[in-house]
Amino acid sequence: MSKSEVPAGVGVTAREPSVTVVEYASGQCYFRPDTEEFLFLSPSVAGEFELHWQDLVESMNRFHLAMEDYSTAIEYYGKTQAQRDAALLEIEAKVEAIDHAEDKLDAQRKAVLEKLGQFSTSNLKYDDVVELLPIANTRRTVKDADGNPKKVGKRYVYVKKKHYDALGKTGQVKTVKIKPKDVTGAQESIYRTDKRGKTRIDTKKLKEQLKAKQPEFKAELKDFAWGKALLDTFNFDRTLEWNAFGANLLEWAEAWNNSLVGADESRDSVDVSYAAQFMRHAANLGASAEYDPNKKNMAIKAEGSYSLALASAMYSATFYRPNRLGWHLKVADYRGLRGMDLGIFRLAVAHEHSGFLGASLQLEAQMQVLTTPDLTKQTLAGQPGSRLPRFRQIRTESKLFHQQLEAEEEGLAISFEAFAGLRLEQSLKGSLQWMKPLEPEAVAKTGASGEFVDFATLGGSLAELKGRGIGGKFFCTFVNGKFYFHVSASVCAGSGAKGALIAEVNVGQLWEFGKWVAYQLYVSNYTTLVVMDALTFGAYTAHCLMRVVFEDKKEQVDYGEILWSPERIVEYVRAEASRIKDVAKDNIEASRRRNKLAEEVLGQSIDLLLWTPEAKAILLFLLTRYRYWDRLDHTSWGFGRMGPDLYQDRKAAVLKILESVQTKREWWCVLCRVNIDGSLPEGVNQQELFFEKRKELIRFLMFGSPKAFNLRLLERRNERAEFLAASRYGISIVRDLQGRLKEKGYTGYALSVNTSLSYQLSDCDNPNYPHACIFGPIRGAV
Repeated sequence: MSKSEVPAGVGVTAREPSVTVVEYASGQCYFRPDTEEFLFLSPSVAGEFELHWQDLVESMNRFHLAMEDYSTAIEYYGKTQAQRDAALLEIEAKVEAIDHAEDKLDAQRKAVLEKLGQFSTSNLKYDDVVELLPIANTRRTVKDADGNPKKVGKRYVYVKKKHYDALGKTGQVKTVKIKPKDVTGAQESIYRTDKRGKTRIDTKKLKEQLKAKQPEFKAELKDFAWGKALLDTFNFDRTLEWNAFGANLLEWAEAWNNSLVGADESRDSVDVSYAAQFMRHAANLGASAEYDPNKKNMAIKAEGSYSLALASAMYSATFYRPNRLGWHLKVADYRGLRGMDLGIFRLAVAHEHSGFLGASLQLEAQMQVLTTPDLTKQTLAGQPGSRLPRFRQIRTESKLFHQQLEAEEEGLAISFEAFAGLRLEQSLKGSLQWMKPLEPEAVAKTGASGEFVDFATLGGSLAELKGRGIGGKFFCTFVNGKFYFHVSASVCAGSGAKGALIAEVNVGQLWEFGKWVAYQLYVSNYTTLVVMDALTFGAYTAHCLMRVVFEDKKEQVDYGEILWSPERIVEYVRAEASRIKDVAKDNIEASRRRNKLAEEVLGQSIDLLLWTPEAKAILLFLLTRYRYWDRLDHTSWGFGRMGPDLYQDRKAAVLKILESVQTKREWWCVLCRVNIDGSLPEGVNQQELFFEKRKELIRFLMFGSPKAFNLRLLERRNERAEFLAASRYGISIVRDLQGRLKEKGYTGYALSVNTSLSYQLSDCDNPNYPHACIFGPIRGAV
């Protein structure tokens, strides 16, 4: 600065304490992309203007840094907890670090929301942020964290619209539009729409208009002393140059166009609307991004992943609720008492958003599900005035929720007009995940005791479930051939979250869904699943059977093509089972169908661990039927060590079913339901029924045994003690089975057959579950 430019207060002695004012040359020219105009500022207001936008941008940056610190603290806790030898004091120190990070994040969120002012989801818009591009030769060389030189270019600038408008009334600001006047009936713009209806920036037109506007710029500014001085330093030819040191007004336009090359359909239009500007500001572009043509997408560190397409203000993100470590869920009955332990869950929400919705999800602590009145579309938005549950609460308390569903938790209906232009069809993806205990082999390989897996996909429509009287905040039902989970957002995200999400079990997830069902039955020791109605449970039982019983329908079951009600599917299974039992009584066909069934069971025996007790009971009933023709059917005979063995494959299949039984309670449930439909007969003594069915099972296993004659002889004599000891092949197997079964299920272990070493070792709750588990993914950019 020249001597005349030195501020008066610098170096002047006074009675008051000396204050040294350091003044820098502030930006005096900005370009506003949405209105296509230049903003020229007097030096007297340029500094104040820069302080305003720097304060706004820095506040947003502090908020994002606080979010990153919180994610890092969660990550360090997860890693420490997974260490089997971690000291309690070390783990508690990590929890305290999370407490501190949460306090800091809350404070920074409050600060940035105070600066932005009130915005609401009622009309899904916010127009109080203006996006500007500084036009000055500010590209400079700085040193990075490693001390290496790095070129730093232009940053995005964001100001409050109220401040921007007030500044225009001071007389120290001049705006000049480059958009020509309406001559032919439509204003020419630098934004053009191609044949596909996609918006691009016409950089050639931009350059032409800038050159054509030079005389107008000079005419507009010549009356201002500060304007003439600014024009002397504002070199239009230099501004349009493409080099490493010029101001490069075209740089932002080239960058935005380049970011659209090869983009998918959701990201291939330039968007300069208010909503897009708000989105880019909420994504922290002012502090973390340059308009650099070599950077097509911007990646931000986050709890899951985050990638932003600058030009379209469209971002893809994955986040977890309540966090990546999940929440232990327990359902309460109508009296508020604890019922079933459902395990550890989390929502993995992947979404693509633009404009207001994306910005609100960035800025608000909590989420809400917005649903159209016809319940066919769902999307997410931030929930104003709410907060996430504290991590310490999530860590120490199980999430207890009631079976009742409040009316407002079905979803917040908003008008169709509010959804206009929001690209809603791509807005909501993701999954419902549960912490699945790993098999012993995987535990030995990874050192972890469990991992999160998808077992239902988000994004389904509520319309399918409308009017079906779903009875809980977390509830599984069956509609049109598919299993659905109706999940209130508050279940996995905590109080403050609103709306209901639908998670659909897709074909590829049926295996994991079956593991979840089987595990829930196991840990509850085969009591009623309170989060699944009887018809849905019957449909799952039928699904298990149809995979092995009805070979001609297997493909339809796998791909969900049987679009029937649960009642019809159960009736179909009953009819088909009757056909296997009774068809062709006077010929050999029924026997061969039962032999084929045994073959299918032996080929898919590992699936039996996922079966319900009812499905196992029906299968036992079908396999143990026999008539006169079964004995004459040569395909029913096998060869053992002592000669021909009648029903060898069928008996082997029965043993596979018995090996899949997990507890004595399940053993009781299975035997008491050995009939055509797996139901529990009414009005009978269950103890007598159990012993009768066990005797029938032993009799079937005795076929082909050398002691079969002695068994029937002892049975006629009613000599019970000798009867129980008579057959090594039949009675001993059943007795041994009952002896090795557990009294109840234990948490933290994957299911395994009861003859395995893994089954014997899992005789108590796993102390490393869920601590030593895989919580991933590691925080980072995509």
